[in-house]
Amino acid sequence: MKLEKLINASMKTGLTGLEWAAGIPGTMGGAVRGNIEAFGSSISQLVKKVQVFDAKKEEIKIFNNKDCEFKYKNSIFKQNPNLIILSVEIKLKKCEKEKIKKRICDNLNYRAKNHPLNFPSAGCVFKNYESKIASHELVKQFPELKEFNKKKIIPAGWLIEKCGLKGSKVGGAEISQKHANFIINSGQAKANDVLELIKIIKKKVIGKFKIKLEEEIQYLGF
Repeated sequence: MKLEKLINASMKTGLTGLEWAAGIPGTMGGAVRGNIEAFGSSISQLVKKVQVFDAKKEEIKIFNNKDCEFKYKNSIFKQNPNLIILSVEIKLKKCEKEKIKKRICDNLNYRAKNHPLNFPSAGCVFKNYESKIASHELVKQFPELKEFNKKKIIPAGWLIEKCGLKGSKVGGAEISQKHANFIINSGQAKANDVLELIKIIKKKVIGKFKIKLEEEIQYLGF
C-alpha cells in the first residue's frame, strides 16, 4: 500500500501516528525496509509485526519489532533481499481528525518550503552522519557543530552546504539551492551526471570534515 493512501485513511478514521510521514513517496513495505524517518519519528516506532516471504527458504515468516533489527534508515529486510515484505501491522492512537489534518498540512508545508519538490529527484541522497566532530578547530569555525555534537547527528545537507556545493552542476544534475542533500534534475540529467556529483560531494566532505558520507539511495544496474 502507498504511504499516502495509508496516511489519508488514518486521518479519515481518526488515528494518529503517521502524520510525520506525509509527503514521503513510496509504499509501506519500502518504508519498513528502509526504516524511514522524519521530524524525529521513524516507522520502527509504530511497527508491531511484519509478515514476510523468505524467498530462499520458500516460506512465510512473522517478524516482531525486535526481529526487524531496525537501525537508522536500515533493517534486516534491507540487509537480506530474500526477505520480501508481504504485510505490516502497526499501532496508532485515536485522535481528533482536525488535529491530525493540521499536523499533516504543517508537515507538507514544511517540505514545500524547504525541499525542492518542483524538480525531479531521488529525495535525500545521503544519510545523516551518526557521530560527532571532535576537531576543536572545526567547532570553532562552525558553532552549529556544538548542538549537532550533543545529538550525535550531523545533517548531511549541512555538511554539503558548508563545503560550498549548493548549486554545483554536472550536466543536467544539480545540487539543490534549497536543500543540499537533494540532487535535482534541472534539465536532461543522466545517471552518470548524478554519480559524478555524488563523487564530488563525498570527496569535498572528506577533505573538509574528515567524514565519509554514506548514500541513503541504492544503486541498480551499476
